[in-house]
This record gives sequence, C-alpha cells and structure tokens, in this order.
Amino acid sequence: DTPERRAQVEQDLNRALEAGYALLEQGALAEDAVCAAIRVMEDAPEFNAGRGAALTSEGIVSMDSCLMTGVDGEVGSACGLTTSKNPINVARAIKEKTKHVMFAKPGDNLLKEWGIELCDSEYFITPARQESLREAQSNGDEWEKHGTIGAVARDASGNIAAGTSTGGITNQMPGRVGDSPLPGCGTYANNDSVAISCTGIGEAFPSPRRRWHDRRPRPWRRCDGVQQRDDELRLEVPEGQLRAELTP
Repeated sequence: DTPERRAQVEQDLNRALEAGYALLEQGALAEDAVCAAIRVMEDAPEFNAGRGAALTSEGIVSMDSCLMTGVDGEVGSACGLTTSKNPINVARAIKEKTKHVMFAKPGDNLLKEWGIELCDSEYFITPARQESLREAQSNGDEWEKHGTIGAVARDASGNIAAGTSTGGITNQMPGRVGDSPLPGCGTYANNDSVAISCTGIGEAFPSPRRRWHDRRPRPWRRCDGVQQRDDELRLEVPEGQLRAELTP
C-alpha cells in the first residue's frame, strides 16, 4: 500500500458517492443509486470487484454480486462470474428479469439477453492482483482482508437498498463462494430496519457458530426511528443516506 494508491482509492470512493447522490437528487430509486456507485468501484482497479478482482488459484477471476431492495425484500444474486464487466448489473438483471433469486455461472448468451456488457478475461486481471496471487502461492495462503465493495442508499420515498460486489479471496479454490451473494448474509435490506453490505472473510458469516451468535437475544431500543439491538448495530441516518456499521 502506498500514499498514491490510498489517494486514488479515496478519489474513486468520492466518485462513487457522487454517482449515487446525483441520482438520488433527481428522485431516482435507491437501487439505482446503489448500482451506480458500485459500478464506479467495479471499474476502478483498486478494489476487489470487477476490474482488479482477486484471482483464483487458476489465475482467473470468479466474481459474485447481490442486490436487495428493502421495500419488498426482492433480491438478485450471482456467483462465479468471469466475463461480466459490472457484476452488480447481473444481480439486478436476475432480480428484475427472472423469477429466480440466484444464478451460478450464467452463460454469456444469457448474459447478453439481459443486456450485460461482457469483457475478455484479460480485462479483469491487473499486475497487482497477479503479484498478490504469486505471493499467496509461494509464501503461504494468508487471505487478503479488504477490497470487497458495497453500497447502501435511501431514496426520497424512504425506501432503502443494499448491494455488494466482490472477487472473493486471492488464491481461492475454483467454485468457492463467500457471503457476498448470499441474501441475508453478506447483503440485506429491509425498510423496517436496515440496509447492510458486509466485507471480510466470507466463511465467517454463513458458519453455524456465527448464526448461533447472531440469534442470541439482545435488548432492542429505538434510535432515530430505527430499532436497534444494543452492542450489535450502530446506525447513522442523515437525510438522503443510510449507513450501518456492525460493531463488536
């Protein structure tokens, strides 16, 4: 990591925020803003999503995405994507153009039917990710713990949405799927509570131990009109925005 890279990441994050807010200011839906922000980050090679996604043990990308709307609980998700320029668009297409929730490795012909822009595999591979893969395969398989992207938004009607896009974990086995595309696990939105996009090591979220921990009863209290469980969730809800952060 370098000061130059950190500055570029900050610039890309600001561009993502601007893309989302511009739509919200025009009265667009929350999911429009979420997808617009995520697409900016998918196109930026600094993040683990889209161009610049982590590489599997075979040296290719395997990308996952999910989009969920809080007004109706509808969701679309995809895993194992290798040619979709913007994986979040695939999740939205599944949500809006099919009767299904999740697709694994949808073929290029189907993706074209949904209007998804496709790219050759070389588009996604960057020198930085190739170096990360070489290090993982030669110096031990220590997982990188950053880079997955996500966005949450609340529109003028008070509806919320959440989206997540990721390349998974460097040197992951072919076929591995983490938490990001799993509805209610790595991505969740409900108008009555919260919109969340998670990042971290995906194996921790779906595990039985984690699910047991999350089911333990905790007291509820009101916070800015949103119910909140003490010591689990901290919310900040400024106008036109919704942020949620999990805390210990």
